[in-house]
Amino acid sequence: MASRTHALLIIALTLGVVTIGACTSTASSPATTASVSAAASPEADACADAAAVESALADLKAVDLTTAGKAGVSAAIETVQSSVTTLASSAKEAAGPEADALTNAIATLRTTVDGLSSDASVSEKAADIRSAVAGVETAATALRAKLTQCS
Repeated sequence: MASRTHALLIIALTLGVVTIGACTSTASSPATTASVSAAASPEADACADAAAVESALADLKAVDLTTAGKAGVSAAIETVQSSVTTLASSAKEAAGPEADALTNAIATLRTTVDGLSSDASVSEKAADIRSAVAGVETAATALRAKLTQCS
């Protein structure tokens, strides 16, 4: 179980690095790269953060709730929560209400999982967990739609 959690974390981090790498300039000179980076808007940063949330949510949705146990689900949610916190911060200016809704949705998911008493309760509460994950996904989609620079 620990290796599965570790693997999910590695996958999430790798996808985040690839996503961030895809959003950087491909200019060949350091001076050009610095100019392009300095000109990047906060909303462009938020777009990269939104992609990281989508990746973390995809990883969370891939977790088998019947076998992952509370620790496995909690680890996957930690990754989502971390990326949501980053996105909510970077998108606050461009999409304040949507960022707040996303923060509330992840808090609901966290409360749902924190309320689990054992690995067996993960299976029993699978529908509640999936519903809370769907709430986070809906809020993340609404926030990304508000960010006009995201394609």
